[in-house]
Amino acid sequence: MPDGNIVSDAYFIQAYFTLFDEVLFGGSLKSHTKVRHHHRDDDQLLRDITIKSVSCVDGNILSTIIVHRLSHGEIRMFSRYNRLLIYLSNLLHEMIRVFLKTFGCRHPRCLHEVDGMTNLGISEAWQHTAFVFESWVDRYLGLKLDLLRKWGWVVELRHSGLTAGELRTQAWKFGFDPIEIREKVRTFHHWSGMDGRSTKGFIEWAMEQAEKERLMRARAAPSQPQRAVTYAPERSTLPPPTDSSPRSRSRSAFQRFIRNTT
Repeated sequence: MPDGNIVSDAYFIQAYFTLFDEVLFGGSLKSHTKVRHHHRDDDQLLRDITIKSVSCVDGNILSTIIVHRLSHGEIRMFSRYNRLLIYLSNLLHEMIRVFLKTFGCRHPRCLHEVDGMTNLGISEAWQHTAFVFESWVDRYLGLKLDLLRKWGWVVELRHSGLTAGELRTQAWKFGFDPIEIREKVRTFHHWSGMDGRSTKGFIEWAMEQAEKERLMRARAAPSQPQRAVTYAPERSTLPPPTDSSPRSRSRSAFQRFIRNTT
């Protein structure tokens, strides 16, 4: 991959970090977060990570989001547009986690609900946020991002002890097919019961399967951006926002981003 493309990919990721931060997080992450983009083997501490992105939080003050570059073999499989969709999916996935860790409720009960009951940090709060953001970027930006919500939730359900009815309720709440979720949970229970396989091994295997599914979907997806809904606030039935309103700030940030990158 030519050096020019590597630089362009990194610039693209940073530009969308700025856009997502301004529009979705109110600009709250820029002073708390750094974004890095490199090969997995460039960092000895991260060589064994199975997923291609990880958030490392240092005292909940400064977080580093690492978006790993695809391997040379994977790069040849995708158009540049589809490759960047994978990078942006990883980026937004981790931005939500960083936001919840940095600004979430610090009460012990809240911390238990966010961190204490999860293997991957994919809590119910993360699921609610990711569900809304996936829909928003699809509708308004034309980006069909895959934040690995379904696979992450299945991993978290492994030891949840939910009944079939509770499982259906959870699946519907997050926009999943209850039958598919139930089958995946059953498969994972069978896998984890074989040969005394460890929880760590189970998580690695599950996330590898998730990445394979996402890569297959990316290969089958259109190689050009899909048309998004035209952003036309003047046709809104709501009163015009004031200059200081969050909606106005989000609209202005989005318009600045479009002007600067087109």
